Amino acid sequence: MHHFRYFSRQLDLVTLHGLPLFLHLRDAAKDLIQILGDHPEKDKFKGVVHSYDGSEEDAKILIEMGFYIGINGWYECKLSAHYW
Repeated sequence: MHHFRYFSRQLDLVTLHGLPLFLHLRDAAKDLIQILGDHPEKDKFKGVVHSYDGSEEDAKILIEMGFYIGINGWYECKLSAHYW
């Protein structure tokens, strides 16, 4: 897929310039984890993954990779319905 290749090239620029990532993520947590994990400079990535809608397990992986997770209100409502 071309967009994966272009995203990887953008990651190259991020590491070259020491910039943080601010990523909007919807329905693609596993793809993101794979792309970030396969990148040769993966230990240099830091930033925020917002609009997160993935699993708790995938969120923990992203946090361990150095990211903060932003969860939208609709997802929080979905979670609270599960607990109530």
